[in-house]
Amino acid sequence: MRKPRMRQDVQRTLRHLNDNALIDAMRAGASEAWQEFMMRFRPVLLQYGLRTRVDNSDINAYVDQVLEEAALRWAIDGAAPPKNITAYLLRALSFHRRTVDRDTKRRARRYERATDAGNNEGAILSLCSEASVRDSNGPTEDETDATQGALERLCNLVKLSLGEQEARILAQLADGLPHREIAAELGLSYDAGRKRIQRLCARVRDLVPSAVNQLSSTDRVHVERLLRRLEPLRARGIDDAV
Repeated sequence: MRKPRMRQDVQRTLRHLNDNALIDAMRAGASEAWQEFMMRFRPVLLQYGLRTRVDNSDINAYVDQVLEEAALRWAIDGAAPPKNITAYLLRALSFHRRTVDRDTKRRARRYERATDAGNNEGAILSLCSEASVRDSNGPTEDETDATQGALERLCNLVKLSLGEQEARILAQLADGLPHREIAAELGLSYDAGRKRIQRLCARVRDLVPSAVNQLSSTDRVHVERLLRRLEPLRARGIDDAV
């Protein structure tokens, strides 16, 4: 019976600590301090999120992510907390919401671009997303421009064999949308959606070599170089997305 009583005493002590002292307790490894941190700031952020019309289905995830990132930064990384922690967390939540909204709109534009049959950018360009290009060992600016043009021409060739929905799925994969969410949008179970995505990726891989052979020799050089650079990224990203 003593352990529950001791735990209650610890929790009562933590509740009376100021914010900075609480973070010091978190740094010292007190698990109860981490719980107190969440309990202290979570209701304030939830109330703020609801007041600023954050979608009810998203608010809990937004708040948890902001709190976890702040706790790790201050307690684990050793960063100095701001003078007004509550105000900082409220600003962080607002910024996080704007970032998610901006990313959602950007992703929607990319989906529209990928499914627009009259646009020069499409499925293959979506697969080789901007993030992947940046991670491909840093081509020069001229090389990037040349590769972009080659990919646009390659995508036109591949899209001749793809439907609108298939191009949209590839764009979603390029943006890192989990298989589970893609399956839900398609009205399929997770397993059925995953199998459909795997078949589509396999189909695209089969289409790419033929399309590459139809490019000019200069375009082929740029595309083949980029595909070699992206091979590790595609292997762990597109095929293993969950």
